[in-house]
Amino acid sequence: MDLISLLSTTMWIHVHAGDEGLKSVLEQLCRKSKRYLIIEPQPSKCYRNAMTRLRKMGRPELEVSSEKLQWRPKLAEEIGLTLNA
Repeated sequence: MDLISLLSTTMWIHVHAGDEGLKSVLEQLCRKSKRYLIIEPQPSKCYRNAMTRLRKMGRPELEVSSEKLQWRPKLAEEIGLTLNA
């Protein structure tokens, strides 16, 4: 595949599978894509809203803070992604 897009999904993978789960999914997609992987990361506000919904449903929450979300550029480097805005 030349192009894989992951839109409005990364946050939910992250919320339900944690850092390692998201990293694993991105690594798998990088291996399958021959050229481009388009990712739409969600801002921290979306994470806070998701945590509120999970709390209301009685589901476990992911510890989310702006510091915790700073690992994205490091992760991109680890799995060989080039970030373009």
